[in-house]
Amino acid sequence: MALRRVILGSPVPEDPLHADSTLKWLTRLWPQAPLALRMAAYAHDIERAISPRRVKRVWFSDYERYKQVHALASAEIFRKLLLKAGLEPGFVAVAARAVAHHESGGYPAADLLSWADKLSFFETNLPLFARRTSLHELADRIRWGMEKLPERLKPLARTIATEAIGHEAARRLGLASTGSCE
Repeated sequence: MALRRVILGSPVPEDPLHADSTLKWLTRLWPQAPLALRMAAYAHDIERAISPRRVKRVWFSDYERYKQVHALASAEIFRKLLLKAGLEPGFVAVAARAVAHHESGGYPAADLLSWADKLSFFETNLPLFARRTSLHELADRIRWGMEKLPERLKPLARTIATEAIGHEAARRLGLASTGSCE
């Protein structure tokens, strides 16, 4: 499908791995996840793969607003691709709605997608993000992701993050010893 080609063409090197990993985490959290949600998990960051339309973090002073605009842009691109592929409008609406809420959740399916996205970030994006950012920004990003997870998933996220960046970095960030980034 054209969807995979778009994700593989992303200028963000970790995007294809993150797409696969988010889908993997979604199906671990909800093995019977419907196809529309599985497709949303795979394509949730699709706007990053479309360079000219990419939402840039530097345009926003507020990180939450940036993430909201990113999610809405991804949902619109995804919706158009699915409609162009000839998928049923009701299916497309369900899938696009999940993408629009993938950063914040807000209803059960979107919550699961959001959690899968955060777990995938810790697993696949974090090592590369850590190499290209400051320790302060890294700690802020980890804290933001942890705050979006339910308590039951935080120990798993800490373990994944520690494996991704190494025990020494995790210790310096407060992940390994205290379980937080504060």
